[in-house]
Amino acid sequence: ISLNPEWAMPCGLAINELVTNALKYAFPQDFKEKAVIGIKLWQEGDTYILQVSDNGVGIPDSVDSQNPSTTGLNLVNEWATKQMEGTIDINKTNGTVVTISFLTVDP
Repeated sequence: ISLNPEWAMPCGLAINELVTNALKYAFPQDFKEKAVIGIKLWQEGDTYILQVSDNGVGIPDSVDSQNPSTTGLNLVNEWATKQMEGTIDINKTNGTVVTISFLTVDP
């Protein structure tokens, strides 16, 4: 998939923040499984979907994806909803899966 800089930059920033968070928090010293972090970007019709996932301990239930209290997730939420004019969903079962969906025009 080719994205113009208007969309590629916030995608890259979101990926960087989410992978950094996974490396810092998802896999504590006592984590017994093999650590896995996934990054996917695909297109369904006019919608682009960016997904960053890990099989770690998961984000605490107290974290609200629409109003996150942490600086990093707040930035990702701002990039997704304001700059990319998209939506963000955080699935906290079996690790963490953050999905950002957005519309864009072809480069």
